[in-house]
Amino acid sequence: MKKSYDEHFLVAKLATSENHEMVSSLAGWFKTKIPDADNLKLLSFHAPSDSGGFSGETRIANIEWLEGGRAAEKKVVIRSEIHGANAPESSFHKMVSLQKILGNIPDLPVPQVFWSEDDISVIGGPFFVMDFIEGKAAPDSPPFASAGWVFEASKESRESMYHSGLEFLVKLHSLDWQNLGLGFLMHEGDGKTQTRRHLDLMVSIYDRATEGNRTSLADKSIDWLYRHVPETEALSISWGDARLGNMLWRDFKCVAALDWELCTLAEPAADLAWWIFFEKATTEGLGLTRLDGMLERDQMIDFYESLSNTAVANFCYHEIFAGFRALVTVTHMMKIWERAGQQLYGPGSSIENNPIAATLEQVMMETVDR
Repeated sequence: MKKSYDEHFLVAKLATSENHEMVSSLAGWFKTKIPDADNLKLLSFHAPSDSGGFSGETRIANIEWLEGGRAAEKKVVIRSEIHGANAPESSFHKMVSLQKILGNIPDLPVPQVFWSEDDISVIGGPFFVMDFIEGKAAPDSPPFASAGWVFEASKESRESMYHSGLEFLVKLHSLDWQNLGLGFLMHEGDGKTQTRRHLDLMVSIYDRATEGNRTSLADKSIDWLYRHVPETEALSISWGDARLGNMLWRDFKCVAALDWELCTLAEPAADLAWWIFFEKATTEGLGLTRLDGMLERDQMIDFYESLSNTAVANFCYHEIFAGFRALVTVTHMMKIWERAGQQLYGPGSSIENNPIAATLEQVMMETVDR
């Protein structure tokens, strides 16, 4: 009997470097991509030690071959799709298409994509192969504000990280998405603006996850967001998941921006607001104290505006929208865990009682109710 997509996905997710069938299949696939390679070998195939998150399965591979009698070797990163994981609005194929374009832009720290594959028979799901870039990730678990190399760094080093990350955002947002042929990032729908269409999508995902049983917080957020959709918008490329944990760092400078599953077109404020909201939820929302050198909300906006020489438009709207997007994601995840008989945040957690919901409620109070 033919395996379903989910069964193929499960095989890929559980595979390790000991899965000789997968290693052999992947080695054969590499031979088709490097036709002049003789005696090609897959020397290693493993998950990085700091791998985390749910949005995609990441593996590092070392390949070796002979070409014209001379030895050649390359280290690459293989990123495969995780079906139905924590990002219900994500698009694997949009991510691959965007990263292929961004990875070829000089001085933009986005890894170059060499090849992509839709045939799930190779390793159990769609995947792409990108350049390996040496660097450290700011950990999500435990949160970097509680332990690890960011926690142990100096105030000045942490400030340098924020400045470098914001410099990347300014550079990304300044790119001409139309000349780059990125119209495929536009959301479909009847809304007259991209923001409205994106909101429609998120509301539909939330209502599916909860079977139409909205919490009072979700209902209040949705109502406010629909009543205050900006009538005009200046769109740019939007990373969609901008934060320290999705960057690789070397000497406290951003050397690679990863995880583009949530890529879209949006106002620049969308990326900035997501970064600020997500970080608030994973520090204060978890009872953690922000570290010295972690830029505060107004400091990040001021630094971005000084670099870009542009005012950040509609920030308050996008801050609440970021919170609602995060609420949709965590609700979707909690429902998956619930069906598996587990709890995402442990005993007592629910779609009404979790760090994301608490942070959104706080932002709503500070922005809407004041």
